[in-house]
Amino acid sequence: MSMLTFWMPVDAVPGRVTLGVTSLLTMITKQYQAALPSVSYVVALNVFLSVCIAFVFCSLLEYALVIALRSHQSRVIPEANKVNKLLLYNIINIFLKFPELK
Repeated sequence: MSMLTFWMPVDAVPGRVTLGVTSLLTMITKQYQAALPSVSYVVALNVFLSVCIAFVFCSLLEYALVIALRSHQSRVIPEANKVNKLLLYNIINIFLKFPELK
């Protein structure tokens, strides 16, 4: 169920976070409420649920990374456009001052 968050748009922050956190809390609750006898060794169900919890947590981390990179990109692109325009302006001026460089 938590993998459905990858099909949702990046802008749907409340839906993605709610689905991811709900999945994570459900998995954690399921792991500790499993009606299994207490044993001193690791059971395959414990390993499976631990791996599922890790995947759901990693999907939440991935989404946080996407949001951070997207906000960083929206700040960097206008600055890059200014630098590119200035660089292009300087190159044009150099060619206008020194026509033999063409």
